[in-house]
Amino acid sequence: MDCYLWKTPVHAFNTRLKALRPVENLFFRIYQSAAPEILKTWIEEATTIIFESGYAIIFFDLVKQLNPDSQTIYIASDAMKTINAASYPDEVLQNVAPQLTSIAVPSRLLRDEFPGNARVFYAPHGIDPSIKDQADPNPYTAELNAVSVGSMLFDRELIRSAADQMPDVTFHVIGSGDKWLTDRPGNVVVYDEMPHRETLRYIKHATFGIAPYRGEAPFYLADTSMKLMQYELFGLPTICPETVVGDNPMRVGYDASDRDSVKRAMLAAMAMPHATKRQFLTWTDVADRILAPDLFEDTKLVA
Repeated sequence: MDCYLWKTPVHAFNTRLKALRPVENLFFRIYQSAAPEILKTWIEEATTIIFESGYAIIFFDLVKQLNPDSQTIYIASDAMKTINAASYPDEVLQNVAPQLTSIAVPSRLLRDEFPGNARVFYAPHGIDPSIKDQADPNPYTAELNAVSVGSMLFDRELIRSAADQMPDVTFHVIGSGDKWLTDRPGNVVVYDEMPHRETLRYIKHATFGIAPYRGEAPFYLADTSMKLMQYELFGLPTICPETVVGDNPMRVGYDASDRDSVKRAMLAAMAMPHATKRQFLTWTDVADRILAPDLFEDTKLVA
């Protein structure tokens, strides 16, 4: 594996101002034209070129110019609007999508982000199954424990409401990016970021999990949330916003604006057995499907 960090004096970005759109587009065209020689060399040498979701797709024309026979794959980890991408790379993606060898989406819900004639395949996120053997001993001393791991779209007020309504439950908030140094319920314990392996013990031995995403959480998190996937791997019943429950039987949805629905969700999760309901792909399985989707039946989507 070789890696190159490309540093530039100015990086193209989303100004979020329509009046500056021409200047913004000019920045992106300058950025395209300034591709370093090492990038061009690696493009020429490659047999497969993968574009991660976001700005990388602006180099598609360069790839076709330097290596027209290469396999080109776009990995749609997120929708462009979710990551607040500028309009320029989004327009490029929509224009070149039908020319890509394939587009890999980790959620079937992302299919509609691309033109109907694009070759879109389903390749969900994977999990290393060995983490199930790395989750002991039990870190808890209290009998009832809820856990939230991660900072993405973290809803502090949801945790506050849940903790106020369930004083017998200890709420463990890990790596939220929010210290909560003052004014938090006494049954909320806040932890700094910790190594991933350390978080596994808190997930495995919790009474229930919480995915406290704020209201702007993208709809496809029902499939792509690594937090929710890890909870499920350990058979942990979980409460989350209704919009990201999906068809998953291990999740109980709530409306954050309705305190009663939050309490109902917690009571339902606490009454559920801890059980893993599905088989997850490994990351090797995922890589195989990204590189050769036609070889697998489970990658197919209906346009």
